Amino acid sequence: MASSMKLTELLFSKHVLSGPLGAKNCWSPRAFVTASKPLLKEKELSDKQIKETSEKVTEAADAVKEGAKEVSNMSKTVSGKVSEAAENIMDKAKDTAFKAVTEKIKEKIIGK
Repeated sequence: MASSMKLTELLFSKHVLSGPLGAKNCWSPRAFVTASKPLLKEKELSDKQIKETSEKVTEAADAVKEGAKEVSNMSKTVSGKVSEAAENIMDKAKDTAFKAVTEKIKEKIIGK
């Protein structure tokens, strides 16, 4: 959860989405961030701005990577629990069916 907050914070920081390299509207389907020096008609970026933006992009990528690992671990945990629950249900169904068949056989043999 911490990594997703970090990612959100990084993406909405001044330099990534609203800064000189980001799009004016962060919800635009055309929004993108680049770590390389873009071609700007109005002004050139300083090396410091490019370095800061590159660092922010790298941090955001690391946060995404960490978040993906968390999701992967969570899905493995959930998958294991679902599998275990399915096995338990199958075992209970087998036991119930076995008991029902056993009772019917007893009724036929004993004749209750």
